[in-house]
Amino acid sequence: KIITTNTTTASKPPMGIMKRGDASKELAESLKTRFPNGRFVLSPAVKFSSAYGEGNLSLVANSQIKKDEILFVIPKEVRLSAKHVLFSRHLEGLRQVILEKCGVCCNEVALAVSVMHVLSKNRELSDSSVDLFLLQAATWPSEEAMKESSIFYWDDSKVKNIGNQSGVYLSFQRHRDLIHSVFDDILVKLLMLFPDSFIDWSLPSNKNLNISSQKDALLNTFVYAFSLVWSRSHGQNGTPEIVPLIELCNGNSLKVHESTTNRKLAKKSDINIGMLSGKGTVLPGGKFVDESDHLCSAIYALRDIDEGEEFVLAYGPVTPLQFMIKYGAVAETFLSHHDIASDVNLWCDPSFIPDDPKRVACLEKLLDVPLDDFSLVDLKTNPEFTLIDLVDNSQLLEMYQKGEEPDAIRKMRHFLILSILADDSEIDRNLMTGQVPEHRYESKVLTLMCEVIDYNLKLLTNGEDVTSADDVERAKKLDTPVWEKAVLLARVSYRESLIMWRHAFSKKVNKSHADCIEEGALACLANGGCNLCGRTYPFLVCSRCKLSKYCSREHQRSDWKKHKLHCCK
Repeated sequence: KIITTNTTTASKPPMGIMKRGDASKELAESLKTRFPNGRFVLSPAVKFSSAYGEGNLSLVANSQIKKDEILFVIPKEVRLSAKHVLFSRHLEGLRQVILEKCGVCCNEVALAVSVMHVLSKNRELSDSSVDLFLLQAATWPSEEAMKESSIFYWDDSKVKNIGNQSGVYLSFQRHRDLIHSVFDDILVKLLMLFPDSFIDWSLPSNKNLNISSQKDALLNTFVYAFSLVWSRSHGQNGTPEIVPLIELCNGNSLKVHESTTNRKLAKKSDINIGMLSGKGTVLPGGKFVDESDHLCSAIYALRDIDEGEEFVLAYGPVTPLQFMIKYGAVAETFLSHHDIASDVNLWCDPSFIPDDPKRVACLEKLLDVPLDDFSLVDLKTNPEFTLIDLVDNSQLLEMYQKGEEPDAIRKMRHFLILSILADDSEIDRNLMTGQVPEHRYESKVLTLMCEVIDYNLKLLTNGEDVTSADDVERAKKLDTPVWEKAVLLARVSYRESLIMWRHAFSKKVNKSHADCIEEGALACLANGGCNLCGRTYPFLVCSRCKLSKYCSREHQRSDWKKHKLHCCK
């Protein structure tokens, strides 16, 4: 983005003019020169590709690649981290303040401030470091490209129109608010002490600003830098780094390629490369021989890779909603997997919240919160207050299906018994002893739990009768913006997660979706769902009986032992 004074690159065009592909090749050549003797390796089988446009640079196989082949090795010195950049006395002090005050995202914020420093016109780096980090910066997506793939640029009102009152919008909103509060409450005071060290005036959003608008320029630079760090950094033990070349590899969720039984990767997985870090020489198979003290990162082939195939890393077992928040996208193929359960936030139907003082006292005791900080009124009026939050939803759902009741589900069940079902004598007993009459209302409370799900399904679409198939069809349209497609597909995952919980509640009283659906029910429930989990999308039908429905072949196979007893042509 900025012309360097290094004699080896003085004849090159400015970084802002160089295309990302050219900058990546220049960076590779520079690394070869600076790190000989195998410390930097780039296989000739690796090719830079701009097949989807210059703004979407990726790495592909230039030829057939065998399993365990090393594709590239990157020395530790060029992995951009907060320690690498904020190393002077006053900048190290800034890094420590960030780590102390910025909470859960402190390491990402520290790295983002480091990226801001690299992008600024005034740096305190050695010439060689400036050259390498500048070349690396030229390989990053532009601000305009990041606006499509980073939630920190998306229009809040447009996302809310799709996510409405649901965990989809709530998660988006919380991440957005967190970053802006970090900047307003902590960073701006620190960065305004030496703003020129952290402002990238070449960003399009800063082009029309002047020296009197330094705060706005700092915010624009921070949002761009944090977007890069949030979506493109790698790291271990909570210390993120932007690793050159490796950050150009695309990724997918590890969940997409797990089997239903042993959760091992499929033999022909889209995920075709692996990354590891260590010391010494890298050998085929992703193994390090401890022959030196040189730390490095390496990418190697997890399986045979065909010519032209794009390199794809595993981003861990993230859900579609987490993928949207982190990477600003959701692959449609993700929804075909048997396990797409996202974290779920359940709001309470206001009609379920009593006015009777004794019941209110029981419920506030159950919710275990200070009465002066929280009341049942908040559940009626404040969209920030949820009845329960189901985090690690996939594990909780599996636990519940096996007969174990998670604490959050138990709390919701007790809430519904005390608010609606229990009689006056049982309420009095609860106030005295804390006992909840569970067994007496076992069947009735499960029906109410289904109604809680129905209420949240309505909140998800603001009362519109929209199905998951409708959302996928809308996302497939060529004129659908990238951000909108991501939010729509995240909404599909969220809706199906709610429906899976509804199915699990129904099964507890030996009922199907249809048995628990009243006349005039939501369209997304009208056709039933997967025999095994209840999901309504994707929609597959047993080819033999044409009656039983499944969301995936994995679930059809898992259900065959029971289904074959009833299946007939």
